[in-house]
Order: sequence, then structure tokens, then C-alpha cells
Amino acid sequence: MIRINLLPAEDRSRPRTLPLPGRISLIVYGLVCALLITGVTVYFQQNGKLSALHEKKRDLAEREKVLAEKTRAIERLELQNALLEERVNLLRQLEVHRFENVEWLNALNGVLPGKLWLLKATRNQDGGRSTLEGVATGYQPISRLMRAMEDSGRFAMVQLVRAERTSSDKSSVIHFTVASDWVLKGQAAAYAAARAANMPQVQKAGGAQPVKAKGGLAQEAKH
Repeated sequence: MIRINLLPAEDRSRPRTLPLPGRISLIVYGLVCALLITGVTVYFQQNGKLSALHEKKRDLAEREKVLAEKTRAIERLELQNALLEERVNLLRQLEVHRFENVEWLNALNGVLPGKLWLLKATRNQDGGRSTLEGVATGYQPISRLMRAMEDSGRFAMVQLVRAERTSSDKSSVIHFTVASDWVLKGQAAAYAAARAANMPQVQKAGGAQPVKAKGGLAQEAKH
């Protein structure tokens, strides 16, 4: 059915529209709601990211703690390993020098003359250098000691380091220090041959060796 509106234009119904202030208020309300929704969304997003960062920080702290414990354990193991290696090396040195020390003491016992007493006999760490300290009634026992050490073939480069006379009311003795190189058993024959080859030159030079005491006193050691 067709309807025809015969009313004049001014009497016809018009569509409802909001007044301008109402429309502005509606727009502002919509913007505020949009901003509020956006703010809430951003807040929850940032809060989630912050929680994730805190969780990551705690995880890193736990890992750092575990790593520090492992590092300390490794350091303790390295220290124990170093101490163990040091002890093993010491035991090896003792094992190597054990029989050599016996030979060294036997060689010393075989060259000590009368009227001379050792107070101290030492060797350096590698066993290559010997130092003898003692007292004697005169210079001749010291000279005989040095000659016997050289003739034994087990001591080389025998040197008198110190000879100091000490006098008292009852006696007078000489405190001495003699140093020499220790010749290994396998090298003794070669050293003896080399020394025998050089012996004529020593005898040609006179064969006398001055022994100097403290204070400039010198006496000739008679061989």
C-alpha cells in the first residue's frame, strides 16, 4: 500500500538529532573511554613485561649462584690437584735421591781424615752441590780432606770457602767450609779420566795449593 504524506513541509516530522553540546560530550566521553581502555591495556602489557623481567632476573641470579659454586669447587679441585702434584714431585725427588744420598754419605765417610770433624753436611735441592762445615786441629787435615775428595772421583770443583781459626785457653781449632760438585756414579769414570789427563799440568805447576784463612793468613797445604 502506498502512503502519501499530504502535510505541508513545515508540519512533517523531522529526524531527532542531538544538540551540539551533547554531541561534543559524547565525543569526549568516547575519547576518554578509548584512552582509558588503551591505558589499561598498556598497563597490563607493561606489568606482564615487568614480571617477565623480574623472573628473568631471578633466573639469572640463580644461575650466577650455581656458577659461583661451581667456580669455587673448580678452584678447590685445582688447589688440591696442585698440592697433590707437589707432593708427588717431592716423593719422586726423594725416590730418585734416596739411593744417591746413601752413596753420597758413604763417599763422605770414605774421605774424612783424622783430626777433622764434620758439623754439617748438606746438598742443594737438585743434589749437585755439596757443602761441608766442620772443625779441624790444623790446615793439613783440611788439605787432606780436599785431596781425598778429588781423588775419590765423586767430588769435583772442590773449593775452600772459609777457614777461620778460633783459639781458647785450652785449644785452637779451625772452623772451615768446603764446597764441591757431586759427581754421579755413571760420570765418575769420565771425571777420573779427565782429572788424570790434567794431573801432569797440576804437578808441573808445583802441586801446592794455598789455603787462606780469615784475616789474610795463608799457609801452604802440604800434600
